[in-house]
Amino acid sequence: MISLGSAVPSCAQTASTGTLTGVALDPTGALLPEVSIALVDQKTGETESTTSNQDGQFAFPLLVPSTYELKANKTDFEAMSIAPVEVHATETLRLVLHLQISAAVRVLIFLRP
Repeated sequence: MISLGSAVPSCAQTASTGTLTGVALDPTGALLPEVSIALVDQKTGETESTTSNQDGQFAFPLLVPSTYELKANKTDFEAMSIAPVEVHATETLRLVLHLQISAAVRVLIFLRP
């Protein structure tokens, strides 16, 4: 699941660039550090990468306005992909990523006879 924030002015951009920021959360809403996040420009194929910090936050400053695909991955969580992500000049887009636990690591309950 993803939540979109509003575009607001930011100091991490120029008159010809935009910014994408966000936070990664687990299914309980807890902050999720060390999420690998890639942003792929759908027009050029160029990729930028970052990792969420200990507070689950990530940022892509000084982006060329374009249409992007965002990919997020973390061990034991399902990979997610979001497209299109529109970045506009002089605006900051804020995303909230809700990563789901991978089916492979969900707890199994065994009943004893």
